[in-house]
Amino acid sequence: MLEHNLRAQHVYRSMGFQPEGILRKAHKLNDRYASLIIMSILEQEYWHLPIASSSDHHESLGAGNR
Repeated sequence: MLEHNLRAQHVYRSMGFQPEGILRKAHKLNDRYASLIIMSILEQEYWHLPIASSSDHHESLGAGNR
């Protein structure tokens, strides 16, 4: 996501994503360059989230077929 998109950063962090790195000045927006923030979540972190551990959510993602 673009570095200046603070709302998106907040949403991703609230869902358990962690920043992995920054691609400095990697995106050209109009006539200026902006940095990109790379975020990720590990599978075990995802399954420990309250919504992910509910049985309805688990089944809807096909996790029963694992």
